[in-house]
Amino acid sequence: MQILKKEIRSICPICYKYSKGTIIQKNNLIILKKKCNIHGISENIIEKDANFYKAMINKNNDKVKSIKFSIPITKECNLNCNYCYYYFNKEKDLNFEKIKNLIKNYKGNYISLSGGEPTLRKDLFKIIRYIKKKQKHSNLSTNGIILENEKIVKKLKNAGLNTIHFSLNGLDKNIIKQMHNKDILNKKIRALENIKKNKIIILISFLLEKNNNEKELEKIIHYCFNSNPLISEIRIRTTSPSGKYIAKEPYYMSEMIQLVCNIFKINKKDIIKKIKKNKKNKQYCNVNLEFLVKYKHKKIETIGWKYVQTFMEKNSIERKAFILLNKNRFIKNGILKIRCVKFFNNKNPSNFFSFILNLIKSRKYIKTLRIGLRVWPNEQTLDLDLINICPSKTINYDNKKMHFCLSQMYNNAKIKGKENNFLK
Repeated sequence: MQILKKEIRSICPICYKYSKGTIIQKNNLIILKKKCNIHGISENIIEKDANFYKAMINKNNDKVKSIKFSIPITKECNLNCNYCYYYFNKEKDLNFEKIKNLIKNYKGNYISLSGGEPTLRKDLFKIIRYIKKKQKHSNLSTNGIILENEKIVKKLKNAGLNTIHFSLNGLDKNIIKQMHNKDILNKKIRALENIKKNKIIILISFLLEKNNNEKELEKIIHYCFNSNPLISEIRIRTTSPSGKYIAKEPYYMSEMIQLVCNIFKINKKDIIKKIKKNKKNKQYCNVNLEFLVKYKHKKIETIGWKYVQTFMEKNSIERKAFILLNKNRFIKNGILKIRCVKFFNNKNPSNFFSFILNLIKSRKYIKTLRIGLRVWPNEQTLDLDLINICPSKTINYDNKKMHFCLSQMYNNAKIKGKENNFLK
């Protein structure tokens, strides 16, 4: 046994009170061992690949400014999905004035409208127009069913909506029916076609459920490449014991990375090496990768990839590539068609320009895609020291601002009548 973090801050998974923990390694497993003064010692696996976890350990954690604010504008939903983390309480939805104040007072630039299902909100277009008025980026997190109606999509576009975070957990009709308790795949596909027709940028959200829809992931990635450039990203999430979900065994981050590596035919060890070079603000629950591929006849040939940090360095070769491509007007409908910006690592200028020229010549087949991988921390695996470097905020059931992951745990505590214990 090896101690990797002698003392971390966490919570008791039973009473939700603050507790101290230790992160240890047993063989290749990473385990969080913590003690509650009332409920004793608990041990939970947080990773199954010790080398990956060690690469993710920060030298120091700087507090990170919030760059994304998710506002649940309704508790209503038109689905009853098996995996939903959101228990619907009896409180009324926020009124428009309260939503306005949240948007106005948020110092960041990215506002995501969520729920429940936000497209059920009657004043949705009014809210989007207000976000645009405040010169902020508006995103809609949706199951997409209502967007089967193209008139609604056009109204969203005209209101000024920037992006849509669209839930799509596979392209198999039976799997979708099983996960959502409804036969809705055709509705989702028609909705996606409407969104693409109206040129709104799409981010696909894919929930990875163990021993269920793993084979669907590669199908979704092919779908994204065929929809380029309007689908710029796929966000892969694994299940978590939150809300009404009775969790199966979740995927661990290293396992999710391996699935992606198998599709793009790259070595996971290379990703671990790249991650290890960063000294701070890494989260083992959140990894972003970008891939540059030659995509032809449904075949993926990986040209390059990059472990993505939040911001590109000011004088990096990637930034220079972005400027060069921008000057050459590789833009269609306001979207950068070829985003090689984040892939180039060779510092030799002649090779750099040769690389760019080759891209220009073969631009018909060059595709890029960001893969965002997320493992949700929960009551068993929470490391509070990592919460400070999470850039996402939301509001909990009591309409108080909290880090997104922390708010779900608070909501769980409230459902069990233990919210007054939370972190105390």
